Amino acid sequence: MKRKSILFFAILSYFFSFSQTENIAEKQAILAQADAYYKTENLKSAFDKYLIAKTLYEKKGVTDDEKYYYIINQIGLIHYKNTNYSDAISVFEKAINLQNIENSRKTKIFGSLLNNLAAAHAEIGNYQKAKKYYIESLDYNKAKKTSNTVEYAIFLNNLADLYVTTGEYSEAEPLYKTCLEKLEEINERSSNTYAKIVNNLGELYLNIGFYDLAIIYLNKSLEYKKRLEQKDVSSEVNTMINLASASFYSNNLEESEKIFLAALKKKAEISSIESAEYANMLANYAELVAKKGLNKKYYSLVEFCQKSFEKNIENFQKNRDYIINKINLAYATYLNNDIENAKTHFLALNTFFTENKLHDSFEYSYFLARYIEFASNIDEIDLISDEMLIKSYTSKKAELLNNFPKLTEKERLKYYDKNENYFNNIKRFCVHRSGLLGKANPKSTTTFTGMLLDFEINQKGFVLNSLNSTKQQLSQIKDTSNLKIHQTIEDEKVKLTKLYQKGAFDEKSKRELNELVFKINTLEKKLFTRLTLSSEYENKILGWKRIQTSLSETEAMVDVFRVRITKDSAIYYALILQKSFANPKLIEIAKSTDLEKRYIKYYRNSIKSQQDDLESFNVFWSPIEKYLGENIKSVYFSNDGVYNQVNISTLKNPKTNKYVIEKYRIDYVTNPGDIAKSDINNKKQTDEINSFYLFGRPSYNLEGNAGGTDTERDATRAAAAASNIPFSDLPETEDEIKQIGQLLQNSGKKIDIYIKEKATEESFYESAQKRKVKISTHAYFKSVTDSIESAKSIIHLATHGYFVPSKNSDVTSKEPLLRSGLVLADVNLSKRYDGLLSAYELNQKNLENIELIVLSACETGLGEIKNGEGVFGLQRAILSAGAKSIIMSLWTVNDNSTKELMIEFYKNYLQTKNKREALHIAQLKTLKKFNHPYFWGAFIYLGN
Repeated sequence: MKRKSILFFAILSYFFSFSQTENIAEKQAILAQADAYYKTENLKSAFDKYLIAKTLYEKKGVTDDEKYYYIINQIGLIHYKNTNYSDAISVFEKAINLQNIENSRKTKIFGSLLNNLAAAHAEIGNYQKAKKYYIESLDYNKAKKTSNTVEYAIFLNNLADLYVTTGEYSEAEPLYKTCLEKLEEINERSSNTYAKIVNNLGELYLNIGFYDLAIIYLNKSLEYKKRLEQKDVSSEVNTMINLASASFYSNNLEESEKIFLAALKKKAEISSIESAEYANMLANYAELVAKKGLNKKYYSLVEFCQKSFEKNIENFQKNRDYIINKINLAYATYLNNDIENAKTHFLALNTFFTENKLHDSFEYSYFLARYIEFASNIDEIDLISDEMLIKSYTSKKAELLNNFPKLTEKERLKYYDKNENYFNNIKRFCVHRSGLLGKANPKSTTTFTGMLLDFEINQKGFVLNSLNSTKQQLSQIKDTSNLKIHQTIEDEKVKLTKLYQKGAFDEKSKRELNELVFKINTLEKKLFTRLTLSSEYENKILGWKRIQTSLSETEAMVDVFRVRITKDSAIYYALILQKSFANPKLIEIAKSTDLEKRYIKYYRNSIKSQQDDLESFNVFWSPIEKYLGENIKSVYFSNDGVYNQVNISTLKNPKTNKYVIEKYRIDYVTNPGDIAKSDINNKKQTDEINSFYLFGRPSYNLEGNAGGTDTERDATRAAAAASNIPFSDLPETEDEIKQIGQLLQNSGKKIDIYIKEKATEESFYESAQKRKVKISTHAYFKSVTDSIESAKSIIHLATHGYFVPSKNSDVTSKEPLLRSGLVLADVNLSKRYDGLLSAYELNQKNLENIELIVLSACETGLGEIKNGEGVFGLQRAILSAGAKSIIMSLWTVNDNSTKELMIEFYKNYLQTKNKREALHIAQLKTLKKFNHPYFWGAFIYLGN
């Protein structure tokens, strides 16, 4: 919603006395008439009267009088209200210049003139000039010692509005809050101005996606507006629409609809339901109706809006609201099962965009997204030309490149969520066009399997990959002002972590938490906007042929992805690429309902009960393996969805009685593009790592109550700590750490061991800082001892891991990284540290110089699965913080077999200097002693 500045046009004529005695009655009468017309919005009559009054003053040579400038201000305001912004600017500037030249004593209305001049410049996009004049108006009030006035609060609000318009949210929020404080100081809490500014603050939070905060402030604004003696129904309706939108985006559809309907009813009382303004409101409500699946009602609403736009908007064919609504009408016609008419609408729109040469517009991109979905759903792919699909794909790729560099992590995730349906449709259409979901187009000149793999390379895990790239650039910050912003961000993140760790939240603490999250987000946006990050993304755009050149004759790439077909069903597919392939091979694996319910449950139960699994190979791997050449020995595997819970290496072929690991080395990658990185593909590369930090057998209760022992790591949840149930002791991990330490020490490696009472969260941070392993609170900042800091390191943690499933009522449900982590010493008693090293905390650190983190714990690979973006848990946090790679577990592990596996891993690493190969060999050796995958197959390697 475009923000309108609050103009200052108080009717001042009744408070001035005339210095001239001649024609006093005439002047008073004319000015009174002008003001009366102005108050009733009869702007033409008001304008004529103000001009007459202005002429009378000029004839008498009285041009330095307070009332004269008031008249000029009113003339300028009428130009402004009539959208004649250039004329308004000319009038306001003349009045200001006259006072600057002729009169050293500025009039009382001087500040208002500056404010109104700023507002006019803002309307035509002269934001720098607008900012300049708003600040001048504020300075003028301060100089006059009138900063505790309604006028001053209005000027502050207008500057804040300008900052919102230019996306400088961190600048706007404190100004709105200062406005409210000023008005409270002068007992103006019950005024319409106060209610409007509370609305503006809520609308700011709505615009940036902080819906909880938006709802709090919009509800407050609505309460204030309802209590006003003089009702401003239009303003009240505006707040209701904002509140309905915030509830809609929070997925509270019932509450949103209730507010929408009430707002529409009020709007109908003050304006025609056939007006364009009412139609815009109705169009917003229609989106809610569509989300609820009420297709007939959705169709009737957008059809009504279309007629209103055509009736009330001049040149409606070029109006953005009209075009978007027309696209929605075509889509609504399809949802209403009128396929032929929907097709007619879409074809007419396609002709419209071609004739008007609008192929580079936002509206065309929106049209293509709807049209592609429509054509796929009705199985008429010939409606979409190759050029249209490619245009849609390239437009979205350009949008990603242009927008992502300046978005914060939260904004990137929200952007991904917002576009998830579009990403799904592109993949679905490419699958469709390739012939797996319908008939292939024999006239097609595009290799859609290649385009599909390109899309996967540049979209899959894009948020994680883009954040890693951004963090690398942040580590190079040298500008003092940017460093200061960055340090403030990190300080605020420390506060936020402590707030989250409190666990219980009342309304006040929830608001405090949400406002802190908002502050961090807006500061990050300010910093990202200042930095030049886009080139990094452009350099990372890869094509599938570049991936193919990185493969050897014995290697293959497998990219698994999930495509939603209907609301309740999806299909898993795989793209397979080998050196000899002319194009990537696309295959169908299975329906999601089979994999995600029956078969994953069977797989995990077989692991847990240590029973032979006779089904999982045929379901999860056999459809893929049949397309792999006989010479393939190694597979780069990029997973998605339910595949995040399966270790392909552990699947047993019922025909040969052999595990996949015995035939292939499975190398997991977050994105197929990782294969092209030299540090993963260089077969001759060796990692010479000299520093190792080993943590094991933390004393969970330093006063001696260890809570008993358990030979298996039972993955006690964080909820147990909150319930004062002690975490069980892990005696085998002490021996594991000591043996690994001795092995490394004998090879001349530098080691630090932290066991029992030393394995605390505090010692973890302190030792890391001392050793220049950059995981300190203030992440990203370079140490002066770069030569020490650049040493590569491995951190090994043998302790409990935890993952807590989401509860919608819990604050942490919105922060999945809070629900997984590691358990260190003193967890049951610590006062300074809680002993829980959450994924959220790890995500705030800088682990750029850590080559590998080994999580020798239970279920450290679990988390919240987000299709296309991987698992939000420890693995995500560690890789996002900059660590090159991670070894993690998918299920509860056995102490003895894990100890042997880890010792074998380090032995092999010391020989091969290859971390991936070291784990592969270690698992093969452990398999010979402990045959069932339960003992050796939980751990997977992910990263470089």
